[in-house]
Amino acid sequence: MTERVEQKICIKFCQNLGCTCSEIIGMIRKVYSNDSMSDTQIKEWFRLEIL
Repeated sequence: MTERVEQKICIKFCQNLGCTCSEIIGMIRKVYSNDSMSDTQIKEWFRLEIL
């Protein structure tokens, strides 16, 4: 659960820096590897943060 919250924070941070969703997916995969969220979940959080 904690890692999911960390990943959401990372998504928001990277988004504020102007990173694209695909760039963020790559970074999340690199940092969290097997413990990362699915691409679909990352895209959903990315979409929700834009709104």
